[in-house]
Amino acid sequence: MMFEPDEMLREVAADLGHFCGLYADTACRIAILVFLSALVIGYVSVCRRGNVFGQIRHMAVKAVLLALLSAYGTMIVGITLLSRSEGGSDGVNLRLFGTFHNDFTSCKYICENILLLFPCAVLLYGISHMFRRVLTALLTGFCVSLAIETAQLVTHLGRFEVDDILTNVTGYMAGYLLCRAFSCMGRLCGLHQT
Repeated sequence: MMFEPDEMLREVAADLGHFCGLYADTACRIAILVFLSALVIGYVSVCRRGNVFGQIRHMAVKAVLLALLSAYGTMIVGITLLSRSEGGSDGVNLRLFGTFHNDFTSCKYICENILLLFPCAVLLYGISHMFRRVLTALLTGFCVSLAIETAQLVTHLGRFEVDDILTNVTGYMAGYLLCRAFSCMGRLCGLHQT
């Protein structure tokens, strides 16, 4: 069955819009709470160390990134767990490429699974230098995806799919590599990265 890539991308965007509509309110509330908490904790920490004005911008950027990460995490829980009915498709599929088919639905799920962890990589890259190492990025993407798949299996809200881990890690690494590319371009252009 042949299909147009733009048709699939419209479906992916529609799914994203649907989930944003379901969980955006909760995600925003959590993000605001995390942002305000991070600002207070960061300000107290900066005041104890001195040089308040030199650290304000850095602290504010971290607070924004933590807030975005918490909103993103809320959306992930909603998409991967809360939007599913119990007992719908539990089980384990460890067959590599077992869910890869040349049909519209399979390609759409592959695309969505790749996109699922892309923002995670971008946000973690900005939050800490620890996530800027390639091996750490690979391990983080794997662990986050493994946690999602395990949670779906344990709660009977989805199948544990090895293909989902593969596509999630691919998306995470794509986000990581994009950040690395921007970081390298920034250094080449003489911009300082914190």
